Amino acid sequence: MSVYDVAVLGGGPAGVSAAIYTFRGGLKTIVIAPEIGGQPKLTGYIENVAGIKKIFGEDFARVLREQLVDLGVELLEGESVEEVYEDDGIFRVITDFGSEIEARSLIIATGRRERKLGVPGEDRLQGRGVSYCAVCDAAFYRGMDVAIVGGGNTAVSEAIYTAGVVRKIYLIHRRDQFRAEWYIVNQLKSLPNVELVLDSVVEEIIGEKSVEAVRVRNLKTGETREIPVKAVFILIGEIPNTEPFREFVEMDDQGYIIVDEYMHTSRPGVFAAGDVTNFRYKQIAVAIGQGATAGLSAFEYLKMGGRKMKQ
Repeated sequence: MSVYDVAVLGGGPAGVSAAIYTFRGGLKTIVIAPEIGGQPKLTGYIENVAGIKKIFGEDFARVLREQLVDLGVELLEGESVEEVYEDDGIFRVITDFGSEIEARSLIIATGRRERKLGVPGEDRLQGRGVSYCAVCDAAFYRGMDVAIVGGGNTAVSEAIYTAGVVRKIYLIHRRDQFRAEWYIVNQLKSLPNVELVLDSVVEEIIGEKSVEAVRVRNLKTGETREIPVKAVFILIGEIPNTEPFREFVEMDDQGYIIVDEYMHTSRPGVFAAGDVTNFRYKQIAVAIGQGATAGLSAFEYLKMGGRKMKQ
């Protein structure tokens, strides 16, 4: 079995950035990911990355993949990491399809996944009006009324995109202030077909064969009401994809991998970057920078013969 210098686990902005740096540094690199592009593929327009005026999420993901292909980086797509362990200084990665990869260092960039509401009707109606990606599915509800749940950048930016497709949006948020950037919040508030349902939570998603309504409760008054909608887009945050690494590297109490400023984890030779880390800001630009840092740190680690470089 051929041993790689670096195995990059994850194909989002952080993983792609890391792979670009390790490959260009002359390291034998492989990227293992379910698909190249990561979460940006599921978002609307991206316009907060320096050097990029405006780009659709799917187009951005395509560019990421093209960069790796053009460089000649080896890709193992369509597979997810299931187990990782270290054996005599070599890291072994086993995927859900049974592939086994050996590498002298690892860069974990597996990102995050959608958080669920955990209310009645959510699981039963998933795929029948319940969705976790408005950009992906809004077109199915053109000219209809829909609900979007959440108050962060993802919820607000996807609401702005969706407002151009559907008849009306009810944006449901449990607080009276948004966590999203003020710039996009102002954009949202200027849209005539968006109704803000603040200080409120979804208690139930109603429908027989498909979504028909959401039951919402106001947290201040206790009042409940049913809002007729054909779809509910749940955009309330994410959970880190760190299950395969729980006994492998140190994590915080939320399951994010703890890293230092050079993206070192608690295990020598293992680095992490992007949304999977405990770094506060979860942004594409941040992930790209962390990926580059992780790639450079992996290069230094291998250059030092498998020893952490002194700072």
